Amino acid sequence: MIKNHKDYVITPIGTIYKENGNQLISLESKYRKGLKFISLFSHAIIIYKSIHSPANIIPTCLSQKTVQIYEADEDSGLLTIDELQLEGDILSLYDIKAYFPNEDCVKNVSIPQFPLNLDTLAPVSCNDLLQIGTIHKEKGEYFLEIPVDFQYYSKLLKGYSHIKICWWFHKFDKPVFRRTLEGQPPYENAPRTGVFASRSPVRPNPIALTTARILSIDEAHGRIHVSQLDCFDKTPFLGFSLYHPQTDQVKDCRLPDWLAHWPKWLDDRGFEKTGDVRILPSSIEVLKKYTMKQEAESHPSAHNSIFSTDDEDFAGHTDGIVIKGARQNNLKNIDVTIPYGKITVMTGVSGSGKSSKGLPSA
Repeated sequence: MIKNHKDYVITPIGTIYKENGNQLISLESKYRKGLKFISLFSHAIIIYKSIHSPANIIPTCLSQKTVQIYEADEDSGLLTIDELQLEGDILSLYDIKAYFPNEDCVKNVSIPQFPLNLDTLAPVSCNDLLQIGTIHKEKGEYFLEIPVDFQYYSKLLKGYSHIKICWWFHKFDKPVFRRTLEGQPPYENAPRTGVFASRSPVRPNPIALTTARILSIDEAHGRIHVSQLDCFDKTPFLGFSLYHPQTDQVKDCRLPDWLAHWPKWLDDRGFEKTGDVRILPSSIEVLKKYTMKQEAESHPSAHNSIFSTDDEDFAGHTDGIVIKGARQNNLKNIDVTIPYGKITVMTGVSGSGKSSKGLPSA
């Protein structure tokens, strides 16, 4: 573990137990609103603690498992799931994450001929989580840096193509975020949703679990190069779970309608630079070729408010793409000029209209 780093406090949100032959999850009443729309998912990832069985998020005291949801009573906070086949009567539950195939389902995966036996690892007892390293983001690439016992961890990874990286949403580790149980997902047509039916960083225990491909292992510098992550530079790295297709891959799962069009597999390609970036000069004529050709053929006299040189305002701004009065989705009558020959970055909070402005409107 890293010296002089804080412990990350986790609190049980419910229990996992057996009753009448069924494996059940029961959420504490104060967390039940977070289950809103979980019934629309066929699978979820649960994070829990078992006293008698070894943890599979190395080197923490927690385990993760992808389970099928057979029944979900969101109001009572009761879920019926796959049998866990674990010793012990009652397990402590720390998180539920809806299963997103584009984040969790790996198409091409490899594991060693003789997979790691978790029973050979020393048991871990803890109440909080400890940081074993740091996630660094450098020029769009991600590295797991482990300053202590790196060779021990790298040896465990031998033969595995993918891991589930456990990290801490440190930007959201505040009481106001940990009390939040519902939010508005930044997906088109998505309704207000419970945090457990999403992958929101806002949740009672801000534990992240991201599947990634191992691109390379640098023994000399104690770093593991992985595929794209959705985290900040210098994010606390807590541990990892080895990816096994038999337990982590769900090829046929049910999703809500607003997610049904999403990819069915994880995009785990690494960042590849094929050459220097070149910005070629362009002109309004290039845009006209692709945006006005069809309209001009069917309506020769049609007037286009963006490209018409009859527009006095536009005529003075031919050094870029001019967008006037954009009102799609959350845009409120926005005018903007995007200059030619430059890389333009659009930033803003989720739902502010970045995609609407940068793609459909332009």
